[in-house]
Amino acid sequence: MIKKIIVVFLIFLFSLPVLADVVQTSQNTVMYSETPANPVDYSSCIRNYSMPSAELFQRTLSAISSSNYKIIEIQSTSSRVLFSIFGREFWAGVTNQSSATSTLRIMPADNSFYFRKDLIERVFSEIEISKAQKIKKVY
Repeated sequence: MIKKIIVVFLIFLFSLPVLADVVQTSQNTVMYSETPANPVDYSSCIRNYSMPSAELFQRTLSAISSSNYKIIEIQSTSSRVLFSIFGREFWAGVTNQSSATSTLRIMPADNSFYFRKDLIERVFSEIEISKAQKIKKVY
């Protein structure tokens, strides 16, 4: 009798981390799906900026971080960032147009353009706000 109780208790203890992950995933999914996702136009995922690409890449990293989005991967050579918002993954890529202008594209990693537009608009607005501030080099 005592052995059965101990076995059931041990099974319960080992299943707690799995249950916590399931609850966390379902909470993130619920948060993401509270408002309906409408199709987002491709052109609203692209913005041109009058700054060099290296500066725009730094400001993009800062904007993603300050928006409390989870950065998964940074590819500094190709100026791309993979980040996650409520379980959805997005790519942010900076391309150089000229010495003084560059373009930022924020695209869903799964190529499904059914998401809330304000999720990526937040990054764009953070960059617009930070344009007035100069970037300081830290040695």
